Amino acid sequence: MAISMEITSATSVAAAPGVVSCELDGETVLLDSASSTYFGLDPIGSEIWNAIQHARTVAEIRDLLTESYDVQPGECEKSVVRLVGDLASHGLVTISRYEAAA
Repeated sequence: MAISMEITSATSVAAAPGVVSCELDGETVLLDSASSTYFGLDPIGSEIWNAIQHARTVAEIRDLLTESYDVQPGECEKSVVRLVGDLASHGLVTISRYEAAA
């Protein structure tokens, strides 16, 4: 599945409907039963997955992580964008452009 938009700090991301997850020893396993896609997340990926059970922007996810870990915001955002892109390419998340209220 191709990603049709660039993922930026303003991109909103949420877990895709129909994707089930289970935590095992600090890691999270994702399964999309419609496509039989299976995906494993490490502990930090698991934190991101938990955060996107309700839509959040990449910037909001970055800020959550930089509050908990000693990581530079720019590096953290790159890692979040990379994971979101990977999850989106497998149909495990939905992404959209966040539009701020005027």
